[in-house]
Amino acid sequence: MPNDEDLLDMISDWNRTYLRLANRLILEDQRNGARIFGFSDEMTTLIGNLTPSQIDELASSLELVCQLHTGPASIFADILH
Repeated sequence: MPNDEDLLDMISDWNRTYLRLANRLILEDQRNGARIFGFSDEMTTLIGNLTPSQIDELASSLELVCQLHTGPASIFADILH
């Protein structure tokens, strides 16, 4: 079972991965990146303008900086069966 430090490391890794992916997709195709993540125009601009050091700073937060946006349950059902 993970201890508190392990959990904080996992949160930091998740935040960093999520923010890097969002930033990259927004920079490649702003409209599609925003659609994939469900971001508002304001959030799309903010994340698209993050520098790598800002991403690392946000990633080290003690809280998740994102919300998981899942598709329909049928996607999971199709994959798992």
